[in-house]
Amino acid sequence: FLSGADKHPVATYELECSYSDFQKLGTIFAQSSFRQSGAEYTDVVKISGSIQRDGCVAFEDKLVQATSGRIIITKTGEKYDF
Repeated sequence: FLSGADKHPVATYELECSYSDFQKLGTIFAQSSFRQSGAEYTDVVKISGSIQRDGCVAFEDKLVQATSGRIIITKTGEKYDF
């Protein structure tokens, strides 16, 4: 049984970027503990996932810096996760 204390608030995201920008994001995902839950590869890369809420601002800043502002960041919601 897990109590509410074991849950952490996380923000959910959808990210959209070019293939060349996507190659730059793996390190940021690892450093930020971004949990990727899906990906769609078309003419662009669309990634969905979540990160602990207290790391959102730094995560978004790193994504913007790494892609020179080309990434499209959509915060889709918040939830509690283990």
